[in-house]
Amino acid sequence: MKWIIRSSISQGRWRVVLLAALFALYGCQNDQPAQAPQANTATPQWYVSLTISGGLSGQNRSIRINHQGVAQFTDHRRKTQKNGQISKNDLNKLAKLVKNYSTTTARRKGKSTSCRDCYRYTISTEYDGRVNRQQVNDLNMDENVRRLIGALKTISSEHEPLNK
Repeated sequence: MKWIIRSSISQGRWRVVLLAALFALYGCQNDQPAQAPQANTATPQWYVSLTISGGLSGQNRSIRINHQGVAQFTDHRRKTQKNGQISKNDLNKLAKLVKNYSTTTARRKGKSTSCRDCYRYTISTEYDGRVNRQQVNDLNMDENVRRLIGALKTISSEHEPLNK
């Protein structure tokens, strides 16, 4: 009698194990076709900000733009601020300039030409995790900085948010 009880218990365990294995195999079945891995086409996250101060007119204004084209224009003297959206064309050009500036510009300490009447620029960028901050004036900026500042000044003047 003990053997019959043990036999039916062990048969019951095997049935449970067999059913569990069948359910596990059924759960692993995938009716969907295999998908090819997709290339990472995500847009790199970046921002750029530029503060212009000094000059004969005593400027103190800034512009900040992110990778989505959201722009913030601020005139610190007049205490005015306006938000805007830059065009897709300007955004693509600016993304290339920010990437180039962020990856090639080295911080310079020795080249600080003073200029009383020059504009002073504080430029900060972050591109794909790389942060770069630099202070320059009209006399000591390199070509990468000059192109980026020129593009930002052009975008700022096209929007003319603070003069209205």
